[in-house]
Amino acid sequence: MRSRPQDKNTDFKMSSKAMARLMMGTCVLAAILFIFFLGSDTPSAAAQNQPIAFSHRLHGGRLKLDCQFCHFYASRSSSAGVPSVRHCMRCHDQVESKSPEVQKLREQWEKRESISWTRIYDLPDHVVFSHQKHVQAEVACAHCHGKVENMETVVRLQDEFTMGWCIQCHREKSASLECLSCHL
Repeated sequence: MRSRPQDKNTDFKMSSKAMARLMMGTCVLAAILFIFFLGSDTPSAAAQNQPIAFSHRLHGGRLKLDCQFCHFYASRSSSAGVPSVRHCMRCHDQVESKSPEVQKLREQWEKRESISWTRIYDLPDHVVFSHQKHVQAEVACAHCHGKVENMETVVRLQDEFTMGWCIQCHREKSASLECLSCHL
């Protein structure tokens, strides 16, 4: 009986259990890194970088303007939109204010330039979301966006807009759970 010579370059063999653990660990690490880098552009940072410090606390809270007064596309489009400078000037043309923020608005109006707002909410491209459908289903804006009327500057709610969060809401409201109702 001849013994088999020991080859120093033998193939590394891994059991299927060990391979599964390695794959699971790799997936978990990838998910953590994805979340870390996705979350590095914090919503509060985006909110602080707005070209005009618009006060939702003043407009929605103290003045009791309905969300759709400014975001009037919400009831007829997938996007709620942001108001044009012209829309803002309907009030601010009459309201005398020495506020530096209102002065910035007036400067934009005089230059006939739009305001380049920084987006706070941005869903992945594979997610289909319609404000119109949610407004028609009488889902309150605060359900997704929080009590904006109490916020000086709007910040995205960190724990929301996950698939699980949306599915829970769809179940509670007996809305469609079909994949294609929310995904491309």
